[in-house]
Amino acid sequence: MPVTISYTFPDAFAPRIIEAFCVTYGYQQNVLDPDNPGQTIPNPETAAEFARRKVAEYTKEVITAYETKKTQQTLATAAVEAVKQEIQTAEVVIDAVQE
Repeated sequence: MPVTISYTFPDAFAPRIIEAFCVTYGYQQNVLDPDNPGQTIPNPETAAEFARRKVAEYTKEVITAYETKKTQQTLATAAVEAVKQEIQTAEVVIDAVQE
């Protein structure tokens, strides 16, 4: 089942949100024309679409970072426990060398 995340801001706030994401993440009003090297065309992605995409990407990055950290912690704990088990069952013999 998909999850929908929505934010509700006053209408007057929308331009500030879009501008903040566009400036922060480097939106370009004009992009290189794939059909004419060296030429530019208006960006087919609007500033609002860009901002929406960046919010979605940021959300995915946060989730990925969290899940990665959680998995690393779980694996580290399991590795430590495995070493502890191995050490407990190991017989340690130290031969003293005398000169």
